[in-house]
Amino acid sequence: MEQQRSVIDRWGRIAGLSHVAFQVPDIERSVWHATRIVGLRESGRGDGTVYLTAGRAHHELQLIQSDRACSDHVAFHVTDREALDEFRAALEAQGIATQPVRGEIGLSNAFRFAGPSGHVFELLLDMEANEPEFYNTEGIRPNRLEHVGLRCENVEEMVQFFTRVMGFRVSDRMDTDAYVWMRCNAYHHSIGFIKGRHGFHHYAWETMEFNDYRRLGDHLRANRMELLWGVGRHGPGHNIFAYYHDADRAVVEYSGDLQRIVDERTYVPGNWPKQASTGTVWGGLAPNLPEFLALGVDSVRQDAGAMTASSTGAKGAWS
Repeated sequence: MEQQRSVIDRWGRIAGLSHVAFQVPDIERSVWHATRIVGLRESGRGDGTVYLTAGRAHHELQLIQSDRACSDHVAFHVTDREALDEFRAALEAQGIATQPVRGEIGLSNAFRFAGPSGHVFELLLDMEANEPEFYNTEGIRPNRLEHVGLRCENVEEMVQFFTRVMGFRVSDRMDTDAYVWMRCNAYHHSIGFIKGRHGFHHYAWETMEFNDYRRLGDHLRANRMELLWGVGRHGPGHNIFAYYHDADRAVVEYSGDLQRIVDERTYVPGNWPKQASTGTVWGGLAPNLPEFLALGVDSVRQDAGAMTASSTGAKGAWS
């Protein structure tokens, strides 16, 4: 009963996905992709890091100069200071070390920690939100950063951690633990866990117009790039999708019309089969699903009980 109360109490204390950070070997090439293809706006630079955004928030994407291409951390907003303190206490009660974030431009009241999988996460309370609402770009500017997909060896361990400690809920599964989609608000998912070698699979940008998919395909073609998969509609989440590789081989998704769960009392997660029709309910050509889910980049791996200031190995990431 106590465990159930803990889950209920923490539901809704995380407001949503804030930003994603990558270590990159050629930061100007990665900035070019973020601005000229995705259509983000550079919002700041400092100590080997570039910050970019599609909206009013200071950053939704953080690029860190490094000697390798990998994901650095995934960050979520919490609702209030009480929630931030509560999560820190809950994590430390689980033997998970937390590290205050200093030097990340545009935010305050934040800390990082490693989950059971070794992926690094950040929880934050305050981020500046005074970036221009309108700006010029030739890229396919999205509405917001929508969700991320992480690869991990033990999916169920991460599902239990995000349920019990972080207050997320399971929205859907594929083949029980091959892929699990989880939510922290009304959107079907803010994070997904994919069974496989430790790493980072994709990050998704929300688009509000179906015409953006046509523009994306034409824009990629003009820049000697191409779609990996799509346009189609997923079964889990019901969202329209298109995928391609970014400049560092992480998978980028443009996503629209994501399902919203409006009645938490009656919603029952589905268990979808691990087959192409789950990924593309419209039918048509689909990639080899195991090969597609193995795409992406490596991810920083940190011991949950030994978070240190140098854990990311990237200049400026923790200083």
